[in-house]
Amino acid sequence: MALKERKIRYADYSRLYDETVEERSTLQRQAAVTRETSILAETLSFNDVAEEWNARPIEWRRAIIKLCVSRIVVEPVGKTTGAQKGRMGFALDPERVSITFADEDV
Repeated sequence: MALKERKIRYADYSRLYDETVEERSTLQRQAAVTRETSILAETLSFNDVAEEWNARPIEWRRAIIKLCVSRIVVEPVGKTTGAQKGRMGFALDPERVSITFADEDV
């Protein structure tokens, strides 16, 4: 007996398609988390973290910051608050920077 061509109803196809897309998204998120956390786990083996930090490329540093920090806010200053005589632009005032670490964000 030959196989007959089977047709699937659009509603069934649509449901199965949505389930497949959701499952793929979930698997991709899990894989991304695993890759990112492996970068963070690698830092535990460093003898001198500051030296390693300075030696690594900016992309690596950004990945670490992205994992550890949920928000960085630099508060604005007034027109003359940050000005200094003889200097173009504003100087960075660390008091204006607030960092929310990932474990503090609830």
